[in-house]
Amino acid sequence: DMSQMGGPDMSGTVKVVTRLNGEVVSDSTPKEMGGGEGMQRLNAFYRPKTAIKGGDSWEQEWKADKEKGLQNAKARWTLKGEEMKNNVGCWKVDYVFAELDTANGMSASGTIWINKVDGQMEYLQYQFNNVSMSEMMPPSNGTGTVKRIR
Repeated sequence: DMSQMGGPDMSGTVKVVTRLNGEVVSDSTPKEMGGGEGMQRLNAFYRPKTAIKGGDSWEQEWKADKEKGLQNAKARWTLKGEEMKNNVGCWKVDYVFAELDTANGMSASGTIWINKVDGQMEYLQYQFNNVSMSEMMPPSNGTGTVKRIR
């Protein structure tokens, strides 16, 4: 039980608003919970730019920004098929993300369920590695779940 150690409270709800192209409009994630552009990249979903079918993949790359402490990074999404999630018909998409400049950069992998009707994310399950939640804590590994609130 680490509750006695006085670290940041990692519970609660945050709100992140994105455009359909994955660009973040607003993010209420407190900095001590790992907010910031690096985490936005790790959690981003960019839609494919062309028509795709099951098994097809698409990618997004980000350039390093030394002033912000951001490495070159790359994400890859793969359409796995159709599946029900949250009682909604969804496209099931697997993804991987990695910072590329060092061996200990942030990385993540998981599955995103995208609503087939309105194109919004219904659910996300992922695991992450080497994520720094706070300057006062060493990088950590863990899992995350994001569920669409209606």
